[in-house]
Amino acid sequence: MKAKLFSLVVILVMLACVKGFAQDGDDKVVGRATEKAESMKAQFSLTDAQYKSLYDLFVSTIQKENALWVSGKSRLEMEEAKDVIHSDFVSGVKTIFTAEQYAKFDAPQTEDGMKEGAKWRAIKMQKKLGLSEEQRASLYDLIVSTTQQQNELKTSAKDKTALYEGRIKLDDEYYAKVKTILTEEQFAKFNSNDF
Repeated sequence: MKAKLFSLVVILVMLACVKGFAQDGDDKVVGRATEKAESMKAQFSLTDAQYKSLYDLFVSTIQKENALWVSGKSRLEMEEAKDVIHSDFVSGVKTIFTAEQYAKFDAPQTEDGMKEGAKWRAIKMQKKLGLSEEQRASLYDLIVSTTQQQNELKTSAKDKTALYEGRIKLDDEYYAKVKTILTEEQFAKFNSNDF
């Protein structure tokens, strides 16, 4: 009887721990989806119904991205899968947005728009990682430079494999440079967040 009771208690504790770990992951997904959906709600003047649909799309997309990271696929396979996930996301946005909203969403990014996005990202990193002004400025320059290189790669790559290999190379260079800008502690936090 005591053995059965002990086994039951152990099982309940294990279930609570597993649920707690899942909740942490779920909380991160919810937080990221909320942040992204709220940003787009303001940017595209979405209705509450559109916001809810977009939020659900972000949750689904983030879950697919998270599953991809632990899938064990090669980096080239992951790049291809990221393109599929992105295409699915864009198709979902197209069903949620009005024609006018989608035209704005689908418009090519301007140089000013890219720099504004880099500025926002660098400020977000500064707040979350406790960066100095010099570190923030260095990260801003790096984000702008990397984004420009990614945009050039999109137009110059001769095929998908060249595009994927180029993106992998740029990612590796980006993370190596970030590591030189941040302290060891900041870099550990950087790796555990969505930047």
